[in-house]
Amino acid sequence: MSTHLRTSESQGPFARFRRDHRRVLAQLDALERNASGNGRPAPRDAELATVLELLGRQFATHMTAEDTVLYPAISAAFPESRPMLAPLRLEHRELRLMLAALADAFALAPGPVRDEQLQVQTWDFVHLLRIHIRKEEHSVFDLAERVLRSHEVRDLVDRLEACFPSPSRGVRAGRRKGSSRS
Repeated sequence: MSTHLRTSESQGPFARFRRDHRRVLAQLDALERNASGNGRPAPRDAELATVLELLGRQFATHMTAEDTVLYPAISAAFPESRPMLAPLRLEHRELRLMLAALADAFALAPGPVRDEQLQVQTWDFVHLLRIHIRKEEHSVFDLAERVLRSHEVRDLVDRLEACFPSPSRGVRAGRRKGSSRS
């Protein structure tokens, strides 16, 4: 077991992930406000497109880093965690599918049917993602900080950071070289 002490959320080894979670939670609030419903205006397409794009980027980096680096490292260091990690991996798959379905619904012609579909899918997506983030914050990050040794945490953080684009690797403002915005 680790003698590594839990550090503050803003400076701990998983600070990037915790910041990502806070940023996504704020976007979920905006996404939920933007969903149409009883007496609410229809979704504002530009805002919805921005949120969907941001979440797509987050899923491509953040969740991938968790699935390919963080979860396997925790599982190897603490095999007893596998039953806790398995549902989180499934939720990642489900959340990716839900985000894709939300994007598909958004691509439909605007109107009451689309707006209703967006509302229902948005609420389901937002609620599952909020629950998922809480589980990761309280289970995965806290567990990793308790069970991993200091040198394991440093190695893990280095491997996690390599999963994220940086300006020196051809990414600026969240966009890859050669990609275009539509």
